[in-house]
Amino acid sequence: MKSLLGLIVLLMVGVGVVVAAESVEKVDLKLTDAQQAAVDKVKEGGGMVLRVASNTTALDVAFHLSDKKNTDGTIAHLKAVPNVTKLNLAGTDVTDAGLAHIAGLKTITHLHLERTNIGDAGLAHLKGLENLEYLNLYGTKVTDQGLNHLKGLKKLKKLYLWQSKATKAGGQGLAKAIPGLYVNTGWEKPKVVEPPKTAEVTFKVIMEKGHKGDGSLLAKTLTKKASKDEIKALLGYYEALAKMKPKKGPANSWKAKTGALVAAIKLVDKGDQKGFVALKKASDCKACHSVHK
Repeated sequence: MKSLLGLIVLLMVGVGVVVAAESVEKVDLKLTDAQQAAVDKVKEGGGMVLRVASNTTALDVAFHLSDKKNTDGTIAHLKAVPNVTKLNLAGTDVTDAGLAHIAGLKTITHLHLERTNIGDAGLAHLKGLENLEYLNLYGTKVTDQGLNHLKGLKKLKKLYLWQSKATKAGGQGLAKAIPGLYVNTGWEKPKVVEPPKTAEVTFKVIMEKGHKGDGSLLAKTLTKKASKDEIKALLGYYEALAKMKPKKGPANSWKAKTGALVAAIKLVDKGDQKGFVALKKASDCKACHSVHK
């Protein structure tokens, strides 16, 4: 019985392999004489022309690994190459004017222009690439103004702007115009919140920066959204507060209330979850104001 079951399994697997093989059956790539001549010219210029897969006529053209100087003249031959879906011009000497040669290649879905001198004028030639899904503009001269040329590319899914002249705000504006677009503007150094200097701290400063509003240090700490630097800053405020004299009320009450704040935020700083509960209780503004304000 076991051997029979094994045979059945092998037969099923064999049928699956045949079906899979048929689903990826090779497709012949037939080029006209003019198209083949264009492909040959691209290769002579240092470009690689490869099939994306054996079951499609889509082509992947890349110049980024070439040891030759690739200029506008090099890519001029692309106009006669059919079904170019992926084009890599990274690190080439192609100019804004040169991109006019690819303006009519509506089959392009992926375009690499990183580390080139392409600017806003060059992006104007990309308006007709209606199937473009991926565009890399890392290290280019493109600005926010140039991004306006891309607003009609509704299939665009990924855009890379790191170290270009475009701003984060410009990228966000384009993302609003193209639903689902992911814009990468690169790594940004996080802002460091410096602990307050005692001489600069007043009651007003502590209340406004430490306690006022949903974006205050206290609010961010209690919702566990504060950074380590922000928690340190709040600790600095509370330590300064403890050294101040209240406008009214007994000194021992002031000492107890401010001491509770300092103790609680120190627990939070150490990562002790009990600190959050203690901080919420100690930061009851109404209880403090009723005695000392």
